[in-house]
Amino acid sequence: MIRVQDLTYAPQPGLAILAGVTLTIARGEWVWLRGARHAGKSVLLRIIAALLRPTQGEVWWDDVSLQRLPARALPYWRRRVGMLFAEWPLIADQPVIESVALPLIVQGTPRRRAHARVRQWFDELGLAEQAELFPHELSGSERQLALWVRAVLHAPILLLLDEPTAGACTETAMRLWRLIAAAHAAGATVLVATGGDVPFLHEQPVRRVTLVRGRVVEDVHP
Repeated sequence: MIRVQDLTYAPQPGLAILAGVTLTIARGEWVWLRGARHAGKSVLLRIIAALLRPTQGEVWWDDVSLQRLPARALPYWRRRVGMLFAEWPLIADQPVIESVALPLIVQGTPRRRAHARVRQWFDELGLAEQAELFPHELSGSERQLALWVRAVLHAPILLLLDEPTAGACTETAMRLWRLIAAAHAAGATVLVATGGDVPFLHEQPVRRVTLVRGRVVEDVHP
C-alpha cells in the first residue's frame, strides 16, 4: 500500500506545485492522475519514486516512510519501481539495447543475460531490427515502446508512468495502453499521468484522481 500524506511541494516561497495532497493507493490498484499542465501530476509521481523530496508531508510504502529512508537504501526501493518519465530518455550515445537493459545491469544481471531479456521483449513488440540502432534513429512510436520495455524489464511491482504514449502514433498508443492493462492484470500497481482524456481508460477498472493547481479536486473509484 502507498500512503501519500499531506504532501506539499514548494520549490520556492509562494510557489506550491503540490498543496496538501493525501491519497491512499492499495496494492494492485490502477490510478489515473488527470489534470492540465502544471497541475502537479509529474511532481507527485517523482516524489512517490523518491526522486524529489517534498517540502512537507510523507510518502509511505506499507509501514516505511520513503522520506526517512537513508540515501543508501533508496536504490533498493527504486528497484521495485518501473518508471517512464519524459526527461528520462534513452541514452543518446548508446545502442538502444544497452540503454533498455540498464535497469537489469545495475542490479547485477550479467550484460549478456540482460540483453537476451531485452531481445525477447523486442521480438514480441516487433523491435528486433531496432535493437542495435541509436535513439535518434527510432521513430516516436518505436522510442515509446523501447521506454516501456525499460520500465518493465525488471518486473517491478509499481509502475509510475508520465504521459506514456507521448510521441506515439494512434495505433502504438493503443498498443501501449493494452500493455499497461496487461501489467496491471498481472498484479502491478499502476499510477499513470496524462494531460488529456484517454477513452480507453474509461473502459478499465481505473480510479480517476484529478489535480488542479496542486490539489486533488476529484477522486473517483471504479
